[in-house]
Amino acid sequence: MKALVSPKLSSTTTDVNIVYTTPEATRAALALTNSFVSGLAIRVHIFAFQVVPFPLELENPVVPADFAVQQIIHSLDLPKDAAITLHYALCRDADDALMCSLKAHSVVVIAGRNRVGKAKEMRLARKLEGLGHEVVFVPMR
Repeated sequence: MKALVSPKLSSTTTDVNIVYTTPEATRAALALTNSFVSGLAIRVHIFAFQVVPFPLELENPVVPADFAVQQIIHSLDLPKDAAITLHYALCRDADDALMCSLKAHSVVVIAGRNRVGKAKEMRLARKLEGLGHEVVFVPMR
């Protein structure tokens, strides 16, 4: 598996944040993350957001939150003892919710299509880099 890695990863980093995109892409991001955090005292966080369109109340999404969380956990096939924290939230805009959820200068892992400038995931990675985050992009076919 090839990955585009930012050379600025700090040795003091204690958190790695994975953006949930699709089950397949998020599993790839997890696999890459596990390869470089194995044996280290690093916490892994997965951020997943459910966008609720404006006609609906934010507290009443089309897909119930409990069901969505269970689907995410099931789709990632995580081991029962996985030391991973899933952060799930209902929002109007997933990118804005992610920006508000990350600490300054976070390490973020995103997997997605490798179509420079055209894939939503690649645009998000560039946006995060522009805001000072360290981004690892895992290209998918």
